[in-house]
Amino acid sequence: MRAFYRAQYTAALSTYRSNIKASRDQHIRGCALSCVQRSLFAAPFKAAFGRLHHYRCLPSLLAPDGTCTTTHLESAALLLRTQIAVDDPATDAQEHTVTRALATLPYTTPLQDVPFSHEEVVDVLRRTPNNSAPGPDNITPLIMKSLYRFHPAFFLMIFNAALSLGYFPRCWRRARVTFIHKPGRPPERTSSYRPICVSSVFGKKLERLLNGRLQYFLHANGHVHPRQYGFTRGRSSVMALHDLKEQLIRFRTSCTPALLISLDFHGAFDSLWHPYVLRYFRERLLHSKLYHLLRTFLEGRTVFLQLHADQVEDSPSLGSPQGSPLSPFLWNVVIDDLLSLRMPRGVTIQAYADDTVILVPAATTTALSELALEVLRRVQVWAHSVKVRLNPDKTFCVLFHAGLRGVARMRITVRPPGAQAALAFKESLRILGVVFDARLSFFKHAEYLRDKVTTLAARVAAFYAMQGSRVHPTHKTLLYRQVILPALTYASPIWWSESRVDCRLYARMVSIQRVVLLALTGAFRTTNTAALQVLMHAAPIDLELERLNAEFRLFALRRHVVFGSLRYRPHWIALPHKDVVPHPSLPAEASFRRLSRRAACNICRAPGVHIYTDGSYTSLSAGAAYVVLDPSPSIMRVGRFRLLHATSAYAAEVVAFIEALRHVLEARYTIRVAIYTDCLSVLQALASPRNVETHVMEIRQLLSAICRRSPVHLYHVPGHSGVFGNEIADHLSQRATRVGLQRRLPSPFRAIRRQFRQELLALWTDRWRADFRCTELYRWVQDLRALPSFFPPPQPLVTLLTGHGRFPQYFYRFGLMRYPRCPCGTYSVDMSHVLHACAITTPYTSRIRPQAAFSAGRYADVLQSPHNRALLIRAVRALSEAIPHVSP
Repeated sequence: MRAFYRAQYTAALSTYRSNIKASRDQHIRGCALSCVQRSLFAAPFKAAFGRLHHYRCLPSLLAPDGTCTTTHLESAALLLRTQIAVDDPATDAQEHTVTRALATLPYTTPLQDVPFSHEEVVDVLRRTPNNSAPGPDNITPLIMKSLYRFHPAFFLMIFNAALSLGYFPRCWRRARVTFIHKPGRPPERTSSYRPICVSSVFGKKLERLLNGRLQYFLHANGHVHPRQYGFTRGRSSVMALHDLKEQLIRFRTSCTPALLISLDFHGAFDSLWHPYVLRYFRERLLHSKLYHLLRTFLEGRTVFLQLHADQVEDSPSLGSPQGSPLSPFLWNVVIDDLLSLRMPRGVTIQAYADDTVILVPAATTTALSELALEVLRRVQVWAHSVKVRLNPDKTFCVLFHAGLRGVARMRITVRPPGAQAALAFKESLRILGVVFDARLSFFKHAEYLRDKVTTLAARVAAFYAMQGSRVHPTHKTLLYRQVILPALTYASPIWWSESRVDCRLYARMVSIQRVVLLALTGAFRTTNTAALQVLMHAAPIDLELERLNAEFRLFALRRHVVFGSLRYRPHWIALPHKDVVPHPSLPAEASFRRLSRRAACNICRAPGVHIYTDGSYTSLSAGAAYVVLDPSPSIMRVGRFRLLHATSAYAAEVVAFIEALRHVLEARYTIRVAIYTDCLSVLQALASPRNVETHVMEIRQLLSAICRRSPVHLYHVPGHSGVFGNEIADHLSQRATRVGLQRRLPSPFRAIRRQFRQELLALWTDRWRADFRCTELYRWVQDLRALPSFFPPPQPLVTLLTGHGRFPQYFYRFGLMRYPRCPCGTYSVDMSHVLHACAITTPYTSRIRPQAAFSAGRYADVLQSPHNRALLIRAVRALSEAIPHVSP
């Protein structure tokens, strides 16, 4: 009897567990689908890609004396003692004593910076994400934005009081610290945790305001080093990598060996010495109020870690709080003197934040070793002066032998002064995400990309599984374009040369792309790579890399480029002003007012000058015009302009607006000027403080010059609504497409990128038609410039379109069946039998409409109908179920 009940219990328990698992999976899929419907990059995406950080209790940690903590409170106190840096004056040398004493002396300057402006605060609030974590006061950015909307003068008064007093409030210097575990590190070690400080949202806004003023001070006075690429206006990591590669290529061309040294500093941001930062700004005569605001921000900081049992606190006196807007900027200040060090001839140093590399060239290995030792000696002298420690265990070298075999076979020893071991030499080194090898072949980088993309493909599969494989096609393409492709093509101008493509590197990149496409489409592994690219809206990787490289040369390097049939010169493109840094307090936006038809008719009778602008655009021609009216109304002046190489109606509207402002400036009006346009995009571009496009900056300069003489008001009027001045301007702009003064507006950045993408599709289509006519997918898709929106299709339809699936001819082709015999009783030679002759699929294919197009082989027309696609999927499934299981 006991055995009987035991068997029943075991069966019931198994059923219970199965039901629980099924319910859990159903709940997870339902939750994932509901989240993804709101946003693809919601919680399920973060969970699948390892970006969702859960709270974890502090484990038992290993203390420096070898003992282990026994409570959470002891672990928290140990982390604060070891990870929060404290300055020790007892370790000061003579130069440190002088610097520390200088920071305590009074400091005043005759000139002071202007107060914070309303536009400056609004810009800082606009750039603050709403979901940022609140500080110790539990006030979120959303609450602060709402409060500022109703009481802007109060907040402006508080921030300006802090500036005028040179005092950063103490309550805003108190931060809650959270320790984030570093992936792949042993959890029992204190060095495996990164402290993140979260301060008051008010303090963060004041930090951002201070950061903007300090950044402007350095840029305006030329104190930004040209070889500092991190957190610097107009520079990027790709520019740093490009300059490094250019130097290596010059050395290889001149057959000069070079040694690349990658420096690593112990806790760079945590070891920031405050007196040195203050001395730096003293020597450069920073305005005293900004100086004292920065000084009080650095001193007297407190951090605390809140636990259920108690709270532990500490007072850091070194470093800058990680998570603070000022942290990267302050490190750039510290490392500026390293970049400016006097080095031997030919030695260059460049940095991207704390990622610093030194390039040492010499004719012989002996000279290389001696020169590297001298360079490291000077670096250590600098590091000692700023209280930064070089980490020799993580400082690596790569020898670029420039094709000299004798140099490649010889070993070089570089031992920094005072170090017990020599620096480690490597065959390759990853710098800012790109793997440099001694031959500059970048094969190692391709292997690194393969591992990285394989991991991403596995996470994509996990993301699909969370939704039960019910993923919308647009989400698949979005995953590829915004997650996979940026990781695959990052810094492509460095490691991909379209002028001389290495066939081995090309083959590796195609195989890497293929791994991702197979994971996204669910196609059979024997499917042609070209077919996978078409199904996934993914252009061939070589064309994609050529497009990105052309954009980099045109937009970043400002060079003439050729891509397909496109030819561009830098002065044809309207790029943002990199060298013009306006003061943060200056209002960058120009306000406007939207009028109804009745309001526009009434306001035009007010005293003053009324100017209406309009633009006309077709694919063949474009024109712009303005008309000047007085209140009577009578026409005072008109202007007509014919545009050359216009790309949109927006360009025509911009030209009309600029020419109208130039007329106002030349006419020297002293009365009120009202400018009307029916183009809302132009006015919105002027109202955006972050817009620094060339034509927007020019319009703002013209408005600023005009406002010195007379008030200017901007209005938006509805187009084609019977407003007299607007109708005249519209008529003149249409005539200007044939007769008018010639003007040319530089093409906008977005329009050029759009043309690059269109040319990419054209090149892809030409390759598809020339090389892949014999593929099965070509019968369904011929023009890749208009791919169906439902691509990538469901997996059954993928097998039908590619011909790689559970079909008799497929099994026969790969030797899995002796004869291509279909379950319907006849032989299947190709996909025509499946579509038209098979008795198993005929009940479904016979209901396809229009049947005439299907019978005639116009499959592209058939695929447009969702009803037809559903029938084809059911036909494939019916045939697949009828075919017995086949195994190799």
